[in-house]
Amino acid sequence: MVAISSTVGMQAATQAGYQQFELLNAKRAAEKAEQVARALEERAGDAQRVADRANARAQTLAVQSKQARNIVGQAYQGLAVMKSVSGMQAGLLNLADQVIARQQVAAAVNAVQPPVVNTSGQVTGTVVNTTA
Repeated sequence: MVAISSTVGMQAATQAGYQQFELLNAKRAAEKAEQVARALEERAGDAQRVADRANARAQTLAVQSKQARNIVGQAYQGLAVMKSVSGMQAGLLNLADQVIARQQVAAAVNAVQPPVVNTSGQVTGTVVNTTA
């Protein structure tokens, strides 16, 4: 019976040693998994911060783009006003040229009227003061 009990004792000791070995391996695997989890959490945090900065930059660019579009709209409105003013200016200059031309024609017609001599040889068409 001593042989059986020593065999059973050795098996129990071997099993206990194996269980401790398995526990140690499980502990190492858990610690390794914990390290990997921490590293992944750090990387996720870094990635989130990068994404947050990119999102903020995108919002800034969107605001700047909207402001630029407003400036473009104002520039086109200014251009339209300038074209309109230029057209009005050309029309006014044309009208002024026509008025000046008509005034010159009227002045030329009224300026040199030869005196009219009546049958008595008197020059007519001039006002003469007879009250003196």
